[in-house]
Amino acid sequence: MHLSSLGIRSRMLLLGILPAVLVLVTVLTLNFLRLRGVLLDFGHQILLDRVRAVAAEIDRDTLEAVTATRVMATAVEQGFLGRRAESVEFVRDVLDSFPQFTGASIGLEPGADGPDAATAADVPPEAIGDDGRFLPYWFRDPTNRSRLRLAPLVMLDGLYYAGCRERFLDSTQSDKAMVAEPYVYQGQAMVEQSYPVVIDGRFAGITSVDRTLDGVEATLAAARRRQRDAGWHVEIFLVSRLGRMIASTVPREDLQTRPIEESAYGPILTDFHAAPVSDRVVEGRDPLTGVPCLYAGAKIPTGAWTVVMQMPRSDLVGRVQGPLLTSAALATTGMAAALGLIAWLTGRISRRIGTAVAASRRVAQGDLSGAVDLEGSDETGQLLRDIGGMTASLRAIVSQVKRASLDLHATARQLSAAGRQQETAIAALGASTSEAAVASRQITATGRELLATMREVADVAGETAHVAAAGRGGLAEVGESMTLLQRSTAAFSERLELIRRRAEDINVVITTITKVADQTNLLSINAAIEAEKAGEFGHGFIVVAREIRRLADQTAVATLDIERLVEQMQQAVNAGVEEMDRFTTEVRTGVERVGGISGQFADVIEKVHGLSDRFDQVRQGMQTQAAGAQQINDALTTLDEGSRAAGEALREFKDAAQHMVTAVDGLTETVSRFRLDDDRAARRLTVSDRPGA
Repeated sequence: MHLSSLGIRSRMLLLGILPAVLVLVTVLTLNFLRLRGVLLDFGHQILLDRVRAVAAEIDRDTLEAVTATRVMATAVEQGFLGRRAESVEFVRDVLDSFPQFTGASIGLEPGADGPDAATAADVPPEAIGDDGRFLPYWFRDPTNRSRLRLAPLVMLDGLYYAGCRERFLDSTQSDKAMVAEPYVYQGQAMVEQSYPVVIDGRFAGITSVDRTLDGVEATLAAARRRQRDAGWHVEIFLVSRLGRMIASTVPREDLQTRPIEESAYGPILTDFHAAPVSDRVVEGRDPLTGVPCLYAGAKIPTGAWTVVMQMPRSDLVGRVQGPLLTSAALATTGMAAALGLIAWLTGRISRRIGTAVAASRRVAQGDLSGAVDLEGSDETGQLLRDIGGMTASLRAIVSQVKRASLDLHATARQLSAAGRQQETAIAALGASTSEAAVASRQITATGRELLATMREVADVAGETAHVAAAGRGGLAEVGESMTLLQRSTAAFSERLELIRRRAEDINVVITTITKVADQTNLLSINAAIEAEKAGEFGHGFIVVAREIRRLADQTAVATLDIERLVEQMQQAVNAGVEEMDRFTTEVRTGVERVGGISGQFADVIEKVHGLSDRFDQVRQGMQTQAAGAQQINDALTTLDEGSRAAGEALREFKDAAQHMVTAVDGLTETVSRFRLDDDRAARRLTVSDRPGA
């Protein structure tokens, strides 16, 4: 089935309504997919930013604990080594100053704090281990946090002590701080941060602080509340360096201090924990609920912990799915209403167009006697009225054409005869104008030659004047350059004089430096004498005095070199001043000579300008004469061309008259096939056609 065989209603349905529905569905689908993709990408970035913020918050607390242990280790190395009683109080003061810590301790290797430390009588026995090692450990009583208790440090072969020692001995580890794995102590889940104590490059022990995991869980819970208040239903997991669960916001995942493999989220957490860089987003399903989720992870620099955040995909997609479905419903309702209205209008238009087609077909067949329905005020009604008016106008035109065809036939024959007479007269006029044009062209050629000669002479005079003016301008520029050079040499001479004065000032400074060097040398000798008197305690001052004396000698030698260089500089400056004075005199003489030559060029330029004006007058007269001759030649050429054009026009006119006769005959034959309402008018047209035939 071809498209041309379908009616207007079928075409509207096939080409208008159906494509509109397809376009609407396609646009809504693509818009939903594009918005969902953009929102997912945006959600990935949001999730990464949020997990990085949580990692930074946890890292801040961990870094604070590591910094405290580093300060404690530095204090032990610099001032508390061997002072056991003061060290015990120092550890207690640290725990008092940081209420977020649950314990603080010092653990030293045997004999690391000196042989005299073991004899201290005021050291509490709770600070000494079974082997005599210094191991004070202050911790908060679990039943009363305001009460501090002292006990010897235990589990020295564990990760926090032995691991810190191994980390110190490992040359590949640049950061010597140790963040231990989570463990349970006295019923509390804790982590410990330790830092090595180093004496003369040798491992001597550790300093450490303890934190409970309750504070870490509180941090995660606060971050989760903030996200939920913003409309994001997230869950947060914190994994240690060796893959143990530190904290979680999922109530059913209470696995503190246990390996993450025992958790339902083990595969996801292992994936982020094993990656060298966890700052990425992956998609998966919640292993407990099966809901599609997004997972983002971030590494915590201090302690190498890993934070993983989970967010349902519905938090992102749901923000656009509802508005898009509402828009689709509204668009479908509007489209249905528009389709119904289009169908009704299409039926009405197709009926009126059918009536117009029938009337047009009758007119095409030569029947001008029929009537057309003129009802309706819309565009189709206007179309039918226009067709009716067109039929009436065509009926009147056909009647007039039949009557005028005979008159046109006779007029065409008369025009053909008159054209032949005009053709003879124009031929005679063309011969006369051709002779006059030849003479005018000869006059024009002679005038052009004279004008070209005068133009060349005037150009030579103008170039002469231009060259002279350029020479004068060049001399003026040379004069200005010489004047500027004279000023520059004067300024240069002044600067040389200033350099000479500065050299004299340098001599004064050198004299002062020489005196200071002499005094320094004398003082160093006195200091050496006094150091000798001091005996063994003055050996260091003897070395210092010797170095000062050597420095004073070097200063004296350097000042002699500087004085010699300044003297050479003064000689060079004096020679430059003399040369600049001679050069200034020669420049002044050159300026005077340039001024004289510039005056002579001014006289030459004035005379050349006067001659150039006279040549311009002669050239203007020749141009006027040549222009007049050219106008005469152009007029004769135009007249000749006009004669030829008139002859051509007459021939075309004669041919047109003949064509008119033929056309009128054809028009008469064509009009005769139209059928009018009045049969008597048709018979009169038939009788009037006979003379023309």
